[in-house]
Amino acid sequence: MSSNCVDTHCHLDILLRMNFDQLLSGKEVQDIAPLIEAATLAGVRDLVNVGTNVVGSKNSVCLANTYAGVWATVGLHPTDVHSAWRADLAEFKKMIREDRAKKIVGVGETGIDLFRDASQVELQKDVFKAHIELALEHKLALVLHIRDEVGNDRSAEIALRVLESFGTNFRGVMHCFQQSQAIATEALSRGLLLGVDAPIGYPKNDWLRSIVRNAPLESLVLETDSPFLPPPHLRGTKNVPGAVVYVAERIAEIKDVSLDEVARVTTQNAKKLFGLN
Repeated sequence: MSSNCVDTHCHLDILLRMNFDQLLSGKEVQDIAPLIEAATLAGVRDLVNVGTNVVGSKNSVCLANTYAGVWATVGLHPTDVHSAWRADLAEFKKMIREDRAKKIVGVGETGIDLFRDASQVELQKDVFKAHIELALEHKLALVLHIRDEVGNDRSAEIALRVLESFGTNFRGVMHCFQQSQAIATEALSRGLLLGVDAPIGYPKNDWLRSIVRNAPLESLVLETDSPFLPPPHLRGTKNVPGAVVYVAERIAEIKDVSLDEVARVTTQNAKKLFGLN
């Protein structure tokens, strides 16, 4: 593969240690270097490290400011919403204002998650709207987390209705897309990109492979969601950003194009989405 790939959604800080609520120490920041070097050797030049709460977002910005090929997003995951969320949004706004190096490239992950608990859907919608407004204000990409039981489009339908009220003047990606063909079609019509992860290669996911086959390559970006969602050859271990090449290989097979073409086009898509330079 002569082209490089972009992992548009990873969690390096969580990959190092499964702690969502503790700032990285100076040593831990340095300990992440081998993970980034391994990704670079695998052909992954740029990584977007995604925030899920205030602490995780601060860790994400810290890593982006430390490593040239790492970029950050800031946001509050929909399953982590709480009554004091406005204070979190104020923190995100402060981070963006103070981002002189322009390493913050997105807002999120944010959206609607009804997979385990639908009781906070109205709160999730309020927080989601605030994230959209923040992304529009600062011309940043939206990283959308939409999750429900496979085969159920409730979360996606709610999220798309919320987005509808904001028009089409935004850039965004539906992270780890696993919804229906109908949702994919509507998302693409709104200019959203689809994030493709290792489940594209899981044996039972023919329906997902069909959606990727039908989608234009120009509408796809590569993700790992590391340390989560490992490809089959890493099952039982933590996923890593370098494994985004596995996702590119599966897309190449599904769409019957070269791996170089998948890498080239999805990298262009990622750079346009996040404004990477």
